[in-house]
Formats: sequence, C-alpha cells, structure tokens
Amino acid sequence: FQLMALVKARSSQPALQSLRQVLVLADQSKNASQPAITSLAGFGKSLMREQPGFKLSVLSLSAETDWQAAIAQEIAADLPAAEVQIAGLQREVKSYAAVGTDQLSALPEGQLYLVTGGNGSLGFQFAQHLIKRFRSRIVLTGRRPAGALLQSQLDNLRSQGAEISYLPCDISQRAAVEALLQDIAARHGALQGSFHFAGTLQDGLLQSKTAKEASKVLAPKVSGTKLLDECSRPLPLA
Repeated sequence: FQLMALVKARSSQPALQSLRQVLVLADQSKNASQPAITSLAGFGKSLMREQPGFKLSVLSLSAETDWQAAIAQEIAADLPAAEVQIAGLQREVKSYAAVGTDQLSALPEGQLYLVTGGNGSLGFQFAQHLIKRFRSRIVLTGRRPAGALLQSQLDNLRSQGAEISYLPCDISQRAAVEALLQDIAARHGALQGSFHFAGTLQDGLLQSKTAKEASKVLAPKVSGTKLLDECSRPLPLA
C-alpha cells in the first residue's frame, strides 16, 4: 500500500512529478524465495503497462554484490525490468519460457485435491483437467453457493463417473478454512493437495483505485494463500 500511495501521489504532488523510477531492494540470501518479493514485481509489471514512462523494479542483490554500483547500473539501464537479480557482476532478468506437457510432472491417479475459485472459469477448467488427466477426486470451493450453471456442470461430470463436489467457503477467513478442511476430511478422507485459483475481480486503473478496493482483491490471493498453507500443514499432503 505504501508503493500504491507513492505512485498515486505523483499526479497530485509537484515534488514527485519528476519521479520516474522506484527500486525495491531485496537481500537475495533472505528473500529470494519469498512470495512477497515476487508479488511486488507483479505490481511493477502492471504499473509499467499502465504508466509506460515509469519503472518499478525489484532488485535482488547477493552479499558479494557492490550494492551502490548495482543500484547505479539499474537506474541507468535502458530496458525496464520488473524483477532483476544481481550476483557479483552478473545481472539477470527474470523471464518465463513455455514448456511442453511432456516436461510436466505427472500426478498420482485417484488422489483427492481441493481447488479454490471453483465458482470461476479458471478453477473449474483446471478441475476438469485433473479429472480427465489423472482421474482425480475433486472438492471445489468458492465464496458463493453453487448456482444453477455450476450445479449443472457438476451433475454432468458426475454422470461421466467423476467424483467432484462443491463446498462454499470464504478462503480469506481462518475459521472458514479450518472448517472447510475438517468437512473435507469427514466427507472424503485424507486430502492430498490443493490448487489455489480464488480471486476477486475489481478492475480499474491504479490512479483511481482505493485502498479498500485493493484490499478486497488481495484478500483471497494473499490471505487465502497464507491460510491454506498454515491450516493444511498438519495434513499428510502428498
């Protein structure tokens, strides 16, 4: 929220209107695997698409790196990059490459998985993939009760032999997540894993977005991920 406030302030405070770049520094040895660092990079990517003349980068530095030189180098870089790692004199920009399905790890067949965001298109399509590819048993969950369309889709999958159910749950609330996992155990037995697709759509430019709106979007993604991890730790996940 501090970064959000800083970026929004550029348009209203003359002293900040010349601001063109923000670097978020991260100690590579401590934060390389922290999801929070990657999420800040995601914020930077969205920001640079919305405001092309502005750069926000997460700069991950190793202990042997000359931090002052690295910062100066990044400020002078011609190409904006949201996530940069510097170890010694080596500068690396994080990118992604497509892989074939033959390179993906196979899941055991017949396992029980929780898929959040089950009332949305992405979560439901992924559940269908798990059923078709691995004959997985699926528990879908979402904030709202299953509507007529989802119920019809569930009935159709069951008629084809799929084991799939839907349990409503607000994944951003600890008590609700704990109750959901207990309910799954009582109904279906041991859970082998979860796939998190829950999200809330609140489209709008950053400049007009309020902290309340941002919190609403972040709740299922950030709090939901954290709660799923914490509440499922006692379970014998595969």
